[in-house]
Amino acid sequence: MYKTAGRGILLFAVAAVLFSACGGRPDAVLVEDPYWSVVLRSTEKSEDLGPRIARLTVSAEGDAVGLLAEYLEEKKPSAVLLGAITALELQPLAERHDGIRFFVFDAPPEPPAGTPFIWVQFDPVPGLRDMAAKIRAYAERPVAFLDPETSRIISGETVFEGIDMEVVEILVGNSAEEVRLAVLEAAKNSPPVYLLFAGIHNAPILEILRQSHPAPVILDDRGGLSVPEGISLLFSLEKDYPAAIAAALDSGAEPGSILRVGKELR
Repeated sequence: MYKTAGRGILLFAVAAVLFSACGGRPDAVLVEDPYWSVVLRSTEKSEDLGPRIARLTVSAEGDAVGLLAEYLEEKKPSAVLLGAITALELQPLAERHDGIRFFVFDAPPEPPAGTPFIWVQFDPVPGLRDMAAKIRAYAERPVAFLDPETSRIISGETVFEGIDMEVVEILVGNSAEEVRLAVLEAAKNSPPVYLLFAGIHNAPILEILRQSHPAPVILDDRGGLSVPEGISLLFSLEKDYPAAIAAALDSGAEPGSILRVGKELR
């Protein structure tokens, strides 16, 4: 059964860059902005990303283009690793440095054409297929709070056929009250397991469940999200950034191309 909790739009601001980097000539430099840093929490040290990868730390102030241009001139890396938000601001710089590959991670499903970027997408399908088998083993009739894209993928995957799962679509722009009412309605029969693939709404949904109908959960992109006391985490579908970065740098991808890296079930 599918339900929709409402409609809305989330707008992002573009951050500027304030850099700090290690010495030597790195193979690549990762530009870590305040938005992307949230999903990079599992790779807090530069060594986790590889010994030849430096970092530029991002703040909300500063001349992003100027600071990165200075860094590129001094260090001369072979590649730049970006999140999708900072990429918007740094596109003119990427166009001027056609000898350096600019990889954009967490790329949208349909990246804009004609850009100087190599887009890196995390493909949830392999992990979702593994997840389907585990759901069958754990519970009957789980409730899934899904963003529309995950809902679309699950509805088209044959491995989910026969799983009696109630799906509630949670949109990015839903208000807190819309989410609360949708969660309480779906949880009123105390399902044995919840799937939380609702992006920014995962944290408030966890708190609502803790207060009303706690049960084990399956999460998407846990990152630094804490699971409240009284709710157990069965497993999560995660992005492996070190592996994705290594795959990107080892690839022969050219600007304008799209690389897909599978998420992992952990």
